Amino acid sequence: VLDSENGEALPGVNVLIKGTTVGTVTDMDGQFSLPVSPEGAVLLVNYIGFRGQEVAVKTGQQSVEIQLEADNQALSEVVVVGY
Repeated sequence: VLDSENGEALPGVNVLIKGTTVGTVTDMDGQFSLPVSPEGAVLLVNYIGFRGQEVAVKTGQQSVEIQLEADNQALSEVVVVGY
C-alpha cells in the first residue's frame, strides 16, 4: 500500500476482506498478506488521513498494488495529545 502523492509505503494500513472479520495491517514496507477464497474477494483498505478504497482481487491474482489518496478534510479530525 502506497501514498499516491509520494509513492511511499504506508505502514499500519487496515486491510479487511469485505463481509468477513478477516483482516490484517500493513508492515513497515506497506505490505500485507491475506488468504483469499478461490473466487476472489473485495478488500476494504483504510488509513487515517487517507480516503478508503474497495479493491477487487481477481481469481489467481498473487499481488495487488494499492495507492491511497490523501483526504485533507479527514486530517482536521485528528487530535494529537502530548504529555
